[in-house]
Amino acid sequence: MQTDTDAVAQAAQLRPSFNLWDDPWIGVALPDGAVQQVGILECLIEAHRLGPLQDQSPLVVASIHRLLAAILQDIYKPQRVDDIATLLAQRCFDKARVEAYADTYRARFDLFSEDAPFMQSADLPLLADKKDSPKSVAYLFFEEPSGINITHFQHRYENEHSICPACASGGLLVQSAFATAGGRSYKPSINGAPPLYVLPVGDNLFETLSLSLMALGHQPKVRSSGKDTPVWADATTTTVSHAEVLHVSYLESLTFLSRRIRLHPVMKSGICTRCGKVVDVLVSQVHFSMGHYRPAGSPLWRDPFVAYRQYGDEEPTPLRMQGGKALWREYTTLFLSTSYNRNHTPQSNPKRKTQVFFSPAIVNQVADLEMEENVSSEQLLRFRCIGVRTGVRATDQAKVFEWLDASLSIPFGLLQDPYSAGQVRLGIARAERCESLIVALFGRHFGGVTDSNRESQKNREHFKNLRLRMGAAYWLQLSSPFQKLIHIAPDSDDLPQAIEDWNDTLIKAARTCFRSAADGVGSRGSDLRKRVQAMQDCDKELFRIRKEWTDGNREESA
Repeated sequence: MQTDTDAVAQAAQLRPSFNLWDDPWIGVALPDGAVQQVGILECLIEAHRLGPLQDQSPLVVASIHRLLAAILQDIYKPQRVDDIATLLAQRCFDKARVEAYADTYRARFDLFSEDAPFMQSADLPLLADKKDSPKSVAYLFFEEPSGINITHFQHRYENEHSICPACASGGLLVQSAFATAGGRSYKPSINGAPPLYVLPVGDNLFETLSLSLMALGHQPKVRSSGKDTPVWADATTTTVSHAEVLHVSYLESLTFLSRRIRLHPVMKSGICTRCGKVVDVLVSQVHFSMGHYRPAGSPLWRDPFVAYRQYGDEEPTPLRMQGGKALWREYTTLFLSTSYNRNHTPQSNPKRKTQVFFSPAIVNQVADLEMEENVSSEQLLRFRCIGVRTGVRATDQAKVFEWLDASLSIPFGLLQDPYSAGQVRLGIARAERCESLIVALFGRHFGGVTDSNRESQKNREHFKNLRLRMGAAYWLQLSSPFQKLIHIAPDSDDLPQAIEDWNDTLIKAARTCFRSAADGVGSRGSDLRKRVQAMQDCDKELFRIRKEWTDGNREESA
């Protein structure tokens, strides 16, 4: 006769299990360059021997980074920057402390737990129910077609997706950092429309994650003053639908439950449509609905991994990805913020709408760490920037166009020398001015106006494309010279000549790109006259600007 205990044991055997602490799901680079999947426990214990996090989606990489940072933040609880410096000096994470933490919370990291599934709502059934209107698992990923996004990225319908537990784990985490607004039902995650996340980079994964821990002084000012606990330490295992969250702790923010989710696994052998692996458990359907959000009017949540800019008296806004704009053009906002000077409080000017930049708190903290180590001014601080571009208008934020995964570095000395930083900021501003000039000149001389309306429209489209290509080519030419400029900037002896070289580069690039675009206008007599006049005006204006810069440098030297 079967007892109740036997029945429970038999049911447990039929239920799939995937625990994020032990089962492999995190992609990491090995010393030989190969990529391997590991569980959280192995990832942290062996972090000093591992390279960067790896995944086909950079959004998953950033989301896993934030999860691991939250776990380590809860283990080590750094109060001051000195505590993080002490951890870095140990060169590896304490195996005993990591294992003890895993033993405490391992049960809360099971994807398919009946009563406490990882980052899911336990009140929802494990098995799909038609009454619950389950959705395709593709809703967990921006790059997978779902709803009306059938052909945006791949030619596959949403009901054709079946993914493995490892891939599903990454999709769960993406909702915390990158969830967007959509229709009347969905609100974005804690940072609003997905911002550009700036993640520190070390020589190995241990250094990368250690540099990502935040001392109290660098955490968001509006964080909850209560106990700082991650979501898996909360006794509540239910994600309340459309729940306004007024107070958020720092650890909670790193894994914010912006969506109410429940994975519906099926125990059958098959191929994961995302990674291509053959597995015994697949997830095709999920419950996916609105979860937690911060109500309108709440104080701005200043994520320490995000840069902000402010116009006049308006509320600061996170730096977000912009289509067609090279990342290095945001160097001022990312690294050269006036807010880094502790003795200077940025003041806004409501009449002039003065821009004020706020570098990510993580950049300032990494600089503080390097200051304690007395590193040289040439020491490069490295960062990985990950973001996704969505629609600009609130009604279009559910539209996803592209993602970004790029690396930037900054010499430590550039953060410590206000004059050098100011010269780099000025250099970027001058580059913007040259672009504005050639774009305006191109529009003035090649407006596309002809006697035929049909021909006029055709010309306008042609000229618009030429103008866009001109701008893209201009910024592409400046990328390498800018890298040279920032590496020389901390050297006060070489900086004046570097600035002169940069100014010459701007004028040359602007002239070359303008001429190339003008040559594409056409070869008719009227077009030839326009091209000659346009080049004369371009040379005249660029000469005037270059003379203005030279005179300004002379006055400054005097």
